[in-house]
Amino acid sequence: MALLCSVGSTPLVPSPSQLRWMDHQFGALFQFNIGEYGTALDDYACSNLSLPPVPVQRFNPTALNTSEWMRVAKSAGAEYAILTAQAGCGFLLWPTNSSVPRHGRYDYTVRESPFGRDLVREFVDAARSAGIRPGLYYILNQNHLLSYHKGLVHRTAPGQLQVTDSEYNAIVLTQLKELWTWYGDLVELWFDGGCPPELVSPISALLEQLQPNAVQFQGPSRLQAVRWVGSETGFAPEPNWITAASSTDAGQGSPSGGVVAPAESDTTLAASGQWYWEPGQQFKSLE
Repeated sequence: MALLCSVGSTPLVPSPSQLRWMDHQFGALFQFNIGEYGTALDDYACSNLSLPPVPVQRFNPTALNTSEWMRVAKSAGAEYAILTAQAGCGFLLWPTNSSVPRHGRYDYTVRESPFGRDLVREFVDAARSAGIRPGLYYILNQNHLLSYHKGLVHRTAPGQLQVTDSEYNAIVLTQLKELWTWYGDLVELWFDGGCPPELVSPISALLEQLQPNAVQFQGPSRLQAVRWVGSETGFAPEPNWITAASSTDAGQGSPSGGVVAPAESDTTLAASGQWYWEPGQQFKSLE
């Protein structure tokens, strides 16, 4: 059953892409990036701006098999799958052609690592072969390599590259264009935390041009919006409205909201609530 709302005399109706995404019911988020290989000295999970980036040489998952990932996701009932192509560390799971002013080629990627392979390509190809729709995660408000956090350039740790706000924005747009042109149609694009104000217009235009059918988790556009449910427990508060004030309006939504933005409820398998795996980590019970 669909519950439709209206603002004034105009009904708010989900787009075909939103309806299809809601029909999927269940997806898998693969939180996998170089932050997995961090330590207390070089920033496990890339969340401490005072520590240097995790060395690119650490990224070498020798047994990685995305077809096995998709076999497990399919057996669990997932109909779509998201990969953290840029998860806040600044490390890219694809070999970008972008560059950094006064530095040269953006060289913190799988290409420079011992792994050496385009993991985004392997991921989307394996997903489609398994009948799973692929999507990609690229956080806009955090890039540890470029010392960018919550919309600000900080320049605080050794090993980080110094860029201005405008240079950071240009790098982001180049990398997003690559992801949205090189890897085919994507079911969902995770921005996770919203969009810096100065990037709202250019990213919205890129989305309309390159990925018009992808829904956007906390994205910049009012179109094709998906919002966060408000917790990482895996449970949604009730009632939960399909409309909200914006795509970054977490929680129950509102019957008077002006944006169609169904909620996505995410959770991690780790009992601690952590998103990255680490040795000795306990997992949640299936009961």
